[in-house]
Amino acid sequence: METLRTISYDYETAGRRIVSIPSELPFSDHLEELRSIRDLEQRQKELAVIAENGNIYEVSSGISSHLLIAEYPHLDLLTILYMAGSGDPAGIRLLYASMLGVQPAAVMIGKLADFRNIKRVMDRIHKKKKTHSELSEAENWFSKKVMMLSMAQKLPDTTEYDPEKPWNSWSEGVRRALAEADDRWDEAVSERAKAEVEALDMKIRNIVASLDPDRRAALGVYLGSLCEENNFRKQAISESIGEGQSDPLILRRGLENIWENVTASLRESEAGTLLVDMFEVQAKKAHTFPQLKAGASLIRSLNMHPEFRKVSGSVDLPSCLHQFITCAGDGIIEAMVPKGTRLDAVKDSSGFELEGEVLTIDLARISRGTFVDEDGLPIDVDWTLATLDKQLSYKSLVLSYMDNDSFLVSLLNNPKASSKPGVVDLISIRCRSLRVLSLVATRRELFTGYANKKVPLNLLMNPCKIPLTSIRKFVHIRYVDKMTLQRLTGRGGNVREDVKREIQRYLDSSH
Repeated sequence: METLRTISYDYETAGRRIVSIPSELPFSDHLEELRSIRDLEQRQKELAVIAENGNIYEVSSGISSHLLIAEYPHLDLLTILYMAGSGDPAGIRLLYASMLGVQPAAVMIGKLADFRNIKRVMDRIHKKKKTHSELSEAENWFSKKVMMLSMAQKLPDTTEYDPEKPWNSWSEGVRRALAEADDRWDEAVSERAKAEVEALDMKIRNIVASLDPDRRAALGVYLGSLCEENNFRKQAISESIGEGQSDPLILRRGLENIWENVTASLRESEAGTLLVDMFEVQAKKAHTFPQLKAGASLIRSLNMHPEFRKVSGSVDLPSCLHQFITCAGDGIIEAMVPKGTRLDAVKDSSGFELEGEVLTIDLARISRGTFVDEDGLPIDVDWTLATLDKQLSYKSLVLSYMDNDSFLVSLLNNPKASSKPGVVDLISIRCRSLRVLSLVATRRELFTGYANKKVPLNLLMNPCKIPLTSIRKFVHIRYVDKMTLQRLTGRGGNVREDVKREIQRYLDSSH
């Protein structure tokens, strides 16, 4: 048992090195040279379209499809590098998608195979059923899913099997399936692993929905990071399971037949050689997408600290991403800072530990919203703050759980959460659940006040079929100014026809 733990530890931390701050910026001397790429502007336009996709795996797939038919695919990759180095949001997203990697299925599923979260959730549900306590909607759905998986997706026979609690035998069955290396178990194994991720998701949602972020800030920050990693892990399991999906680097999977030619062409330039080096290290370490964003942005922020940035000039993101990929391991960054450097802002910030000249950063514990915005782009940090800690980013959680009615309703029922600026605003414009939007439209505290001033207009413009009786009150200059109401009735007015007629009726009567 001890040997297994040691092997796991070595796999996770392999290749971790100290990052020097201020860092070398390996791409800084080469970005200007990339301006001379043939047909640069046209390439940028074509690639920017790929970056518009909301799913990072589909962006990576889009890059692969584009490169497979490109005459000079290595020039497109260098164009992505140039775009990201110039600070272009599309280029940054494309660069992250190019580096997207997932651990082999056996490694990821092996970490989940104790099914600790499923056991806790299901044992709690089982006890509630025994006492005839009412189950929540989410608990009822999850219980049915676990029982159905046990019956429909069989695993290798296990010695202990309790028909009332079949989930207790999943660990043994999954380990046997992984040991057999037989693809007939792939679906049964991956679905159980995803159920384990969903069980942890349920626990996070329940805590977050009732959390007081003012009193439990550090816990809120950690749960926010855990949620982001958990959502990534769920899709990573789907991406890595199955025959021919063993390569951790998603882009290399898509370009398998031409990969060697592409990398050989890239190595003809210094910038291209650095890019290939990043691909090779990422294929070994498989940093998660959330880690790539947070790690690169954090290293960029440290390099922009006034204590280190003695000369003018920007800190390019590709260089910071290179530093993170090659030096970090298992979400941990170790940085060497000059002796005597004042880093007051990190001393009392969660996730940072400064011992002598070595600053250790745990990306799972830091406030990622300090360094990365909601679109995944790096933020210019205000290093004059006494602490870098921010409260839990409810907006990022809302985006993660936008399709989960139960969570959104629980969040709206938590005054500590719903009063945070932008939370109800985001729900009112992005959500497509009639249940959730009707709640927003009928609860006065959710559509009034400065923080919610955009909510009435968002509800009018939301394409979901919210009953007109619920939103008719917002067709009034008390909630939406007259000029905006007039604009909504025009040809380009982005509202439903029945809402448009109601607005026109109001405008006609107000003359």
